Amino acid sequence: EIHMGTEASQSSKTSIPDPLERIIFESEGRAQVLLGGPGAGKSTVCRYVAARLAKEAIAAEAWEGPIPLVVPSRYLERVPAREFNEALVTAAVESVSGLSNRLRPSIVEALIDVIDRAYVLLDGLDEAPSDQADSDLRMTREEILREARRFGEAHPSARCLVTSREADFVFEGGLHRLFPVHYVLDNFDRGQVDEAIRKWHA
Repeated sequence: EIHMGTEASQSSKTSIPDPLERIIFESEGRAQVLLGGPGAGKSTVCRYVAARLAKEAIAAEAWEGPIPLVVPSRYLERVPAREFNEALVTAAVESVSGLSNRLRPSIVEALIDVIDRAYVLLDGLDEAPSDQADSDLRMTREEILREARRFGEAHPSARCLVTSREADFVFEGGLHRLFPVHYVLDNFDRGQVDEAIRKWHA
């Protein structure tokens, strides 16, 4: 189950039909936040989006759709705002390959060229430092959210989804004001767990 939260009422729930299709692929918002507790499925949603888009791209003769970039937030280094696109692509390449950007410059350059078609999946905002004192090199949670919002405004054809643990987002001063409307994944109940297991092994 998924519900929508607002700055005015963090505990309010609004039922959303077909949440993944509507929110992730069809909503007008270009930069959005998806929250949930540990194990709620936030990273799974990111992998689902990336896998689905990759599958559609492979099946198409000439793919003109979104290009998924899964970016663990902890990989983002602090850079000037004008270099944020390169930081996104670099973090995505390094997280997948395990290799430094210096070894894959051609891939980074090619992805930057099509950044307007990117679907940026910024996973694990809560794993980024909470304030600058924690790290001189990595971007803080607030910096990441501000840049994600700017990215959505600067690239209207692209999309950006940020995931985070709900507690870190709601109770850390200022973060929820950057995205006053956000979405929250509920944990599975026992019946949903059993159903998922049956479908997985069917």
